[in-house]
Amino acid sequence: MTFAARAPGSVAGGMSARLARAVGPLAAVGAASAGAALAALPARLGVAAVIGAVAAVVVVLGDGWLLLYVAAQPLQGVSLLGVQAFGFRLSHVFFLVVLFLLLWRVLVRRVLPPRVGLLDGLVVAFVGYTLLSIIWSPAPVSTSLVTGGKLAFNLVVFVGLSALVQRDPVRTLRTVAWGFGIAFVYMAGISAYNLFQLGFRGLIASIVIEQSVSSSESVKGLNVALTTFTGWASRNIVAGWMALGVMVVWGTLCGRWRQISLLERMAWFTAFAAAGGYIILSLSRGTWLGLVVTAPVVWWRAGHRVNGRMLAWLLAGGAAFAAAMVATGVWDVLVARVGVASSAVDPAVSTRLETWKSVLVTFAQHPIAGVGIKGTEGLARAQDIDAANVHNVYIQVLGELGLIGAALFSWMVGYLLWRLWRAGDVLPAPFRGLAWGLFAALTCYLAQSLTQAEFMDLGIWTVLGLAAGLVHLPAAPVTARPPE
Repeated sequence: MTFAARAPGSVAGGMSARLARAVGPLAAVGAASAGAALAALPARLGVAAVIGAVAAVVVVLGDGWLLLYVAAQPLQGVSLLGVQAFGFRLSHVFFLVVLFLLLWRVLVRRVLPPRVGLLDGLVVAFVGYTLLSIIWSPAPVSTSLVTGGKLAFNLVVFVGLSALVQRDPVRTLRTVAWGFGIAFVYMAGISAYNLFQLGFRGLIASIVIEQSVSSSESVKGLNVALTTFTGWASRNIVAGWMALGVMVVWGTLCGRWRQISLLERMAWFTAFAAAGGYIILSLSRGTWLGLVVTAPVVWWRAGHRVNGRMLAWLLAGGAAFAAAMVATGVWDVLVARVGVASSAVDPAVSTRLETWKSVLVTFAQHPIAGVGIKGTEGLARAQDIDAANVHNVYIQVLGELGLIGAALFSWMVGYLLWRLWRAGDVLPAPFRGLAWGLFAALTCYLAQSLTQAEFMDLGIWTVLGLAAGLVHLPAAPVTARPPE
């Protein structure tokens, strides 16, 4: 098996040469259909037609389905026509295409026999036990079954992406990275436009004057600006997903930055700036915590050092960033947001503390098996009607799955972290940066999980699948030392 990136002219993605030659005509038909739809249909249907036409063309391009799947992940809870049914997301539609092509490869072409090991067994055991807990969950059957179905779908994501990385790690991770980059730019663009419409400086000034950076009307306005077209995904969810993406993209670039063209470098600078701006304006303290904890450690462990040139760039960039924050008025908001992080006066803090206390009391009553999947949602909504979870993955796992589920979860995550740490040292040189990027993404998620996130989230299962595939790659051959 070879792990070298395939040439662009290969039949990557399982698409035949005949389909590849049909890209031109399909693109022309798609563009014409989209133009006609925009002229003849209502705005929402017209936009849906454009998305459908672009999706059809991109899917035919080979790896386009994977690119589109990752790029669509912030659009959680949104369908092509703006209607969500049975919890089905727009990004799931694209993954169904991935699943179909994957099954075609495995069952028909037989070119993707994925390796399995202890990690895969732990993941299946955790998912299986979580699904089994539907039996004793106090949540309505409709709620627990839908959530269980999402978790089963996440398992398909895990297996599929693991197989794809084992088959072609460089191409797969680069495609994923471009998907993240596209999402960074369009989400930042949409948010900038909405903030301009709302009056950015007035909105920021209102947040400071109200002296409430968690539940004020101005913050709700900020949330609307940052999450338009994302369905139920809040600014915290999107920002957390972006932080994971930044780490994955960094891992794909750190080993080849000097080899890429100036144009591509500018594209990545734009993507990183878009993600950074969104993460800052999101006011997501969990995301900030994840980046602060993860970035310095992984930078050092991956072998990077801060020399004079790097220090100069950091100082210049920091000065420009500080000046921009002060000039726009965001600095005061950031200071206030950090200042209330441990304040019981802040509604976001006080309600979560009460929720965690209630869940831990429930855990004490059911310590072995927990109360079952979605069994803590009622406790969260008792404190905050809009809360869909307890905003702490560890307490959620304890409350819903008990000590059994917590042990499986800890073993699964801990073993994967150890394998990624080891992979960063023993894999062939082109893949070590990928290992450290995925290690950073996973640790960033674990830090975020102290205050937000949920183990059902599709974004983390995407990272888990990519990481699982990478750790199954064989280590670099050990070369004997020359005789002295």
